[in-house]
Amino acid sequence: FLRENTTPEDRIFVGGHSAQVYWLAERKAPTRFFDSFPVEQEASYRRERDRDLQDSPPKAIVIMPNTPPDEFVRDLITRLRYQLAFEERGARVFLRF
Repeated sequence: FLRENTTPEDRIFVGGHSAQVYWLAERKAPTRFFDSFPVEQEASYRRERDRDLQDSPPKAIVIMPNTPPDEFVRDLITRLRYQLAFEERGARVFLRF
């Protein structure tokens, strides 16, 4: 779905611990953090990630099953009016139009 609905230049954000989605979709992360482990452990990393997402919002936000988005990502989805574009087995993809 991501390869069909984004271009190779588009950045995507994958919430949680599913960094393989970037590789499988052949897309890059919008920040240097392609996994949530560092941002969960270090507050300065979370601030940097949030600032980068705000400054350069991704084309798509992917929320994997059993990985609820953190408050900042939920707010970003709402504030920038991302639309739910795909859902399968608990995985959801929100696109920014």
